[in-house]
Amino acid sequence: PGHYRVHDGMITTCELPHPKWQFNAGKIVVDAGSNATIYNSVFRIRGLPVFYLPFATHPIDRQARQSGFLLPNIGHSSIKGTILGDSFYWAINHHMDATVGLNYYSQRGWAPVGEFRARPSEHSFADLNVFSVLDRKSNSGADITLNAEDDFSEDFRAVIKAEYLSSYAFRLTFYDLFAQAANSEVISRGFVSKNTNGFSFNAGLEQYKNFESSSDSSQVSILHAPSLDVATTDRQLGHSPFYWNVDAAADGLSRSEPTFS
Repeated sequence: PGHYRVHDGMITTCELPHPKWQFNAGKIVVDAGSNATIYNSVFRIRGLPVFYLPFATHPIDRQARQSGFLLPNIGHSSIKGTILGDSFYWAINHHMDATVGLNYYSQRGWAPVGEFRARPSEHSFADLNVFSVLDRKSNSGADITLNAEDDFSEDFRAVIKAEYLSSYAFRLTFYDLFAQAANSEVISRGFVSKNTNGFSFNAGLEQYKNFESSSDSSQVSILHAPSLDVATTDRQLGHSPFYWNVDAAADGLSRSEPTFS
Protein backbone atom coordinates (compact mmCIF):
# COMPACT_ATOMS: atom_id res chain seq x y z
CA PRO A 1 0.00 0.00 0.00
CA GLY A 2 1.28 3.43 -0.97
CA HIS A 3 3.95 1.99 -3.29
CA TYR A 4 3.40 2.31 -7.03
CA ARG A 5 5.35 1.59 -10.20
CA VAL A 6 4.46 3.58 -13.31
CA HIS A 7 5.70 2.64 -16.79
CA ASP A 8 5.88 5.23 -19.61
CA GLY A 9 4.43 7.87 -17.33
CA MET A 10 4.70 11.56 -16.58
CA ILE A 11 5.20 13.52 -13.37
CA THR A 12 4.56 17.23 -12.76
CA THR A 13 3.26 19.54 -10.05
CA CYS A 14 1.69 21.92 -12.58
CA GLU A 15 -2.01 22.14 -13.37
CA LEU A 16 -3.19 19.67 -15.98
CA PRO A 17 -3.91 19.16 -18.86
CA HIS A 18 -1.24 21.67 -20.04
CA PRO A 19 1.64 21.60 -17.53
CA LYS A 20 4.44 24.16 -17.84
CA TRP A 21 7.03 21.47 -17.09
CA GLN A 22 7.05 17.70 -16.79
CA PHE A 23 9.21 14.59 -16.61
CA ASN A 24 8.36 11.88 -19.15
CA ALA A 25 9.95 8.67 -17.94
CA GLY A 26 10.26 5.02 -18.87
CA LYS A 27 9.74 4.06 -15.21
CA ILE A 28 8.67 5.97 -12.10
CA VAL A 29 8.63 4.42 -8.63
CA VAL A 30 6.32 6.34 -6.29
CA ASP A 31 6.11 6.13 -2.50
CA ALA A 32 3.05 8.11 -1.43
CA GLY A 33 3.92 10.94 0.94
CA SER A 34 7.63 10.54 0.22
CA ASN A 35 9.47 10.59 -3.14
CA ALA A 36 9.11 9.67 -6.78
CA THR A 37 12.22 7.99 -8.21
CA ILE A 38 12.45 8.67 -11.94
CA TYR A 39 14.44 6.53 -14.41
CA ASN A 40 15.35 7.33 -18.02
CA SER A 41 13.42 10.58 -18.14
CA VAL A 42 13.19 13.51 -20.51
CA PHE A 43 12.61 16.89 -18.88
CA ARG A 44 10.23 19.03 -20.94
CA ILE A 45 9.22 22.69 -20.70
CA ARG A 46 5.83 23.36 -22.34
CA GLY A 47 6.14 20.07 -24.15
CA LEU A 48 9.59 20.74 -25.64
CA PRO A 49 12.39 18.33 -24.61
CA VAL A 50 15.22 20.12 -22.78
CA PHE A 51 17.55 17.34 -21.60
CA TYR A 52 17.76 13.68 -20.66
CA LEU A 53 18.28 12.40 -17.11
CA PRO A 54 19.04 8.74 -16.42
CA PHE A 55 18.05 9.17 -12.76
CA ALA A 56 16.23 11.81 -10.69
CA THR A 57 14.06 12.12 -7.59
CA HIS A 58 11.17 14.44 -6.82
CA PRO A 59 9.34 14.89 -3.48
CA ILE A 60 5.67 13.92 -3.52
CA ASP A 61 4.64 15.62 -0.26
CA ARG A 62 3.98 19.30 -1.08
CA GLN A 63 4.98 20.33 2.44
CA ALA A 64 8.32 18.52 2.40
CA ARG A 65 11.68 19.88 1.32
CA GLN A 66 14.49 17.58 0.38
CA SER A 67 18.23 18.19 0.17
CA GLY A 68 19.83 17.39 -3.16
CA PHE A 69 21.31 18.67 -6.40
CA LEU A 70 19.16 20.96 -8.52
CA LEU A 71 18.74 20.94 -12.29
CA PRO A 72 22.02 21.88 -14.00
CA ASN A 73 22.55 25.35 -15.45
CA ILE A 74 23.53 25.20 -19.13
CA GLY A 75 23.73 28.12 -21.55
CA HIS A 76 25.82 30.44 -23.66
CA SER A 77 26.60 34.16 -23.52
CA SER A 78 28.65 36.42 -25.77
CA ILE A 79 30.37 37.83 -22.67
CA LYS A 80 30.60 34.73 -20.47
CA GLY A 81 31.00 32.07 -23.15
CA THR A 82 29.65 28.59 -22.50
CA ILE A 83 27.94 28.37 -19.12
CA LEU A 84 27.97 25.13 -17.11
CA GLY A 85 26.99 24.84 -13.47
CA ASP A 86 24.93 23.23 -10.77
CA SER A 87 23.72 23.96 -7.25
CA PHE A 88 23.09 21.93 -4.11
CA TYR A 89 19.98 22.64 -2.03
CA TRP A 90 20.27 21.97 1.71
CA ALA A 91 17.09 21.72 3.77
CA ILE A 92 18.75 22.53 7.11
CA ASN A 93 15.61 22.30 9.24
CA HIS A 94 11.96 23.33 9.11
CA HIS A 95 12.78 27.06 9.18
CA MET A 96 16.18 27.30 7.43
CA ASP A 97 17.59 26.32 4.06
CA ALA A 98 20.56 27.15 1.85
CA THR A 99 21.57 26.84 -1.79
CA VAL A 100 25.25 26.69 -2.78
CA GLY A 101 26.32 26.54 -6.41
CA LEU A 102 29.23 26.91 -8.79
CA ASN A 103 29.08 28.02 -12.43
CA TYR A 104 31.86 27.94 -15.00
CA TYR A 105 32.08 30.65 -17.68
CA SER A 106 34.44 29.48 -20.42
CA GLN A 107 35.52 33.05 -21.30
CA ARG A 108 35.73 34.42 -17.75
CA GLY A 109 36.26 31.77 -15.06
CA TRP A 110 34.44 30.39 -12.02
CA ALA A 111 31.35 31.97 -10.43
CA PRO A 112 30.42 30.82 -6.90
CA VAL A 113 26.83 31.64 -5.86
CA GLY A 114 24.79 31.03 -2.75
CA GLU A 115 21.65 31.87 -0.81
CA PHE A 116 20.71 31.39 2.84
CA ARG A 117 17.12 31.79 4.01
CA ALA A 118 15.66 31.65 7.51
CA ARG A 119 12.25 32.25 9.03
CA PRO A 120 12.68 31.48 12.73
CA SER A 121 9.27 32.92 13.63
CA GLU A 122 6.09 34.25 12.05
CA HIS A 123 7.38 37.84 12.36
CA SER A 124 11.06 37.43 11.48
CA PHE A 125 13.08 36.40 8.44
CA ALA A 126 16.53 36.67 6.89
CA ASP A 127 17.65 36.27 3.28
CA LEU A 128 21.33 36.43 2.29
CA ASN A 129 22.35 36.26 -1.40
CA VAL A 130 25.90 36.02 -2.78
CA PHE A 131 26.92 36.27 -6.43
CA SER A 132 30.62 36.38 -7.28
CA VAL A 133 32.93 35.79 -10.23
CA LEU A 134 36.65 34.97 -10.24
CA ASP A 135 37.26 36.72 -13.54
CA ARG A 136 40.31 36.09 -15.69
CA LYS A 137 39.84 39.53 -17.32
CA SER A 138 40.32 41.67 -14.20
CA ASN A 139 36.63 42.20 -13.36
CA SER A 140 36.55 39.85 -10.38
CA GLY A 141 34.08 40.89 -7.72
CA ALA A 142 30.95 40.13 -5.76
CA ASP A 143 27.45 41.42 -5.12
CA ILE A 144 26.09 40.52 -1.66
CA THR A 145 22.62 41.44 -0.42
CA LEU A 146 21.03 40.94 3.01
CA ASN A 147 17.36 41.43 3.86
CA ALA A 148 16.28 40.73 7.42
CA GLU A 149 13.58 41.73 9.86
CA ASP A 150 12.72 40.80 13.42
CA ASP A 151 9.77 41.93 15.52
CA PHE A 152 11.16 41.17 18.96
CA SER A 153 7.91 42.19 20.62
CA GLU A 154 4.72 44.08 19.84
CA ASP A 155 6.51 47.43 20.16
CA PHE A 156 10.12 46.65 19.16
CA ARG A 157 11.28 46.04 15.58
CA ALA A 158 14.61 45.80 13.74
CA VAL A 159 15.04 45.88 9.95
CA ILE A 160 18.06 45.78 7.63
CA LYS A 161 18.32 45.88 3.86
CA ALA A 162 21.96 46.05 2.85
CA GLU A 163 24.01 45.51 -0.29
CA TYR A 164 27.74 45.25 -0.94
CA LEU A 165 28.89 45.72 -4.53
CA SER A 166 32.61 45.43 -5.20
CA SER A 167 32.46 47.65 -8.30
CA TYR A 168 29.94 48.98 -10.80
CA ALA A 169 32.01 47.45 -13.62
CA PHE A 170 31.26 44.03 -12.10
CA ARG A 171 27.50 44.67 -12.31
CA LEU A 172 27.76 45.99 -15.87
CA THR A 173 29.71 42.92 -16.99
CA PHE A 174 27.93 40.00 -15.38
CA TYR A 175 24.25 40.88 -14.89
CA ASP A 176 22.05 39.64 -17.72
CA LEU A 177 18.97 41.84 -17.36
CA PHE A 178 19.19 45.41 -18.64
CA ALA A 179 17.31 46.80 -15.62
CA GLN A 180 19.89 45.22 -13.28
CA ALA A 181 22.98 46.26 -15.25
CA ALA A 182 21.72 49.84 -15.75
CA ASN A 183 21.01 50.34 -12.04
CA SER A 184 23.90 52.50 -10.85
CA GLU A 185 22.69 52.77 -7.23
CA VAL A 186 23.72 50.76 -4.18
CA ILE A 187 21.56 51.47 -1.12
CA SER A 188 21.85 50.05 2.39
CA ARG A 189 19.48 50.86 5.25
CA GLY A 190 18.96 49.59 8.75
CA PHE A 191 16.97 50.73 11.76
CA VAL A 192 15.62 49.72 15.14
CA SER A 193 12.31 51.15 16.34
CA LYS A 194 10.45 51.06 19.64
CA ASN A 195 6.90 52.38 19.99
CA THR A 196 5.25 52.40 23.38
CA ASN A 197 2.52 54.47 25.05
CA GLY A 198 2.47 56.98 22.21
CA PHE A 199 6.27 57.44 22.22
CA SER A 200 8.40 56.47 19.24
CA PHE A 201 12.17 55.94 19.51
CA ASN A 202 14.18 55.23 16.35
CA ALA A 203 17.85 54.69 15.52
CA GLY A 204 19.23 53.91 12.12
CA LEU A 205 21.88 54.26 9.45
CA GLU A 206 21.82 54.60 5.69
CA GLN A 207 24.43 54.52 2.97
CA TYR A 208 23.70 55.61 -0.58
CA LYS A 209 26.09 55.19 -3.52
CA ASN A 210 25.58 56.20 -7.12
CA PHE A 211 28.16 55.44 -9.81
CA GLU A 212 28.43 58.12 -12.52
CA SER A 213 30.54 55.76 -14.68
CA SER A 214 32.13 52.33 -14.51
CA SER A 215 35.09 53.85 -12.63
CA ASP A 216 34.97 53.46 -8.84
CA SER A 217 36.42 56.97 -8.42
CA SER A 218 33.31 58.52 -10.02
CA GLN A 219 30.86 57.55 -7.31
CA VAL A 220 28.69 59.78 -5.16
CA SER A 221 28.51 58.52 -1.58
CA ILE A 222 26.12 59.76 1.14
CA LEU A 223 26.25 58.34 4.65
CA HIS A 224 23.69 58.96 7.43
CA ALA A 225 25.16 57.58 10.65
CA PRO A 226 24.04 57.68 13.31
CA SER A 227 20.43 58.76 12.82
CA LEU A 228 18.36 59.22 15.98
CA ASP A 229 14.85 60.57 16.48
CA VAL A 230 12.10 60.60 19.08
CA ALA A 231 8.47 61.59 18.65
CA THR A 232 5.20 61.49 20.55
CA THR A 233 1.55 61.63 19.69
CA ASP A 234 -0.41 64.71 20.76
CA ARG A 235 -1.00 64.66 24.52
CA GLN A 236 -3.42 66.74 26.57
CA LEU A 237 -1.85 69.10 29.08
CA GLY A 238 -3.70 68.14 32.25
CA HIS A 239 -7.41 68.91 31.87
CA SER A 240 -6.76 72.06 29.84
CA PRO A 241 -7.69 72.54 26.18
CA PHE A 242 -3.96 72.56 25.29
CA TYR A 243 -1.99 69.69 23.78
CA TRP A 244 1.73 69.08 23.46
CA ASN A 245 4.08 66.80 21.54
CA VAL A 246 7.78 66.27 20.88
CA ASP A 247 9.52 65.65 17.59
CA ALA A 248 13.32 65.76 17.73
CA ALA A 249 16.07 64.31 15.56
CA ALA A 250 19.85 64.24 15.27
CA ASP A 251 21.70 62.93 12.25
CA GLY A 252 25.35 62.51 11.30
CA LEU A 253 25.84 63.20 7.61
CA SER A 254 28.78 62.89 5.22
CA ARG A 255 28.84 63.25 1.45
CA SER A 256 31.62 62.70 -1.04
CA GLU A 257 31.79 62.88 -4.83
CA PRO A 258 34.51 63.49 -7.42
CA THR A 259 34.44 67.30 -6.98
CA PHE A 260 34.27 67.62 -3.19
CA SER A 261 33.82 65.84 0.15
